[in-house]
Amino acid sequence: MELLDVGTWFQYFLLIISGCLVLLLLLLFYSNRYTREKIKQIEQNDERMETYSDYH
Repeated sequence: MELLDVGTWFQYFLLIISGCLVLLLLLLFYSNRYTREKIKQIEQNDERMETYSDYH
């Protein structure tokens, strides 16, 4: 008696792979948003330094 046939293993494999893909996409979206916010902060700090150096 076979424990699980090939079709069942394949379904579990696809389920695990799709779960990992969803987690990777969520991580990519979150890191992209975080990076965009950091770049915006750096640009704002750079603009402040430029205006400070204009007056001093």
